[in-house]
Amino acid sequence: MVKKSLKESLQDGTVSVEYCLERKSKQDRIYMAKHGLYIDELIKLNDPRLLIELIRHGHAREHYDAWKTHEDGEVRQALADVGYFPNHFIQDKNKHVREAVLTKHPEYCGVLLKRSNTSHWKYIAQIIDEDWTLEDIKTFLDAPIPGGIYSERLDTIRTYYQAWTMTPTLVEKTMSRAQLFKAKSPLWAYGQPICIIHDVQDLYERIKHNKQKKKEFYKLFDELLDDDTCYATLCHIEEM
Repeated sequence: MVKKSLKESLQDGTVSVEYCLERKSKQDRIYMAKHGLYIDELIKLNDPRLLIELIRHGHAREHYDAWKTHEDGEVRQALADVGYFPNHFIQDKNKHVREAVLTKHPEYCGVLLKRSNTSHWKYIAQIIDEDWTLEDIKTFLDAPIPGGIYSERLDTIRTYYQAWTMTPTLVEKTMSRAQLFKAKSPLWAYGQPICIIHDVQDLYERIKHNKQKKKEFYKLFDELLDDDTCYATLCHIEEM
């Protein structure tokens, strides 16, 4: 016999709504919120965990405007995370809510950077990826670095940005990626995802004083840039 889902049990009356709402365990109520079942009854409970689940699955949107000032920061963060009210949440008193705005609206990074907040700078350095526009990445690179802060990812982001914005010289156009890397030209990273750029730079820093590994690094450079072979190649060079 196939076990019925909670949704089916609620619909045919096998399980009562009241039972689910009053149970000590939240499991049934979270399931209801996820599937948009008995939304009004769930909202009346004013349980932040249920409101967050409703938001994450796009339910009860008519209540979002009221919830943008909800006392629970995680409810506000959930709204910011899915892209609602960025202009409002970028000024929120909770730093996690402010940072959540960037999930869907990286263009607000400049507003956070103006706060000269070390944690904001670190957060942005970690989340920048290929979905960010070059303009937004430039905003980050042009911002002052908080005193005493170092992030190896900064070099990666800068390389990624330069690779997309630099115009190659006639000589650079004839060079292989390995030759460009050796010549310290960021153009070797053109078209590469940030994670690959980071891994290649990180590997080089760890093996650059070992002649044998360094020779193998340049020999297998293209394999380091290939999704299918990068990990195995990296391990091979490290273990030599």
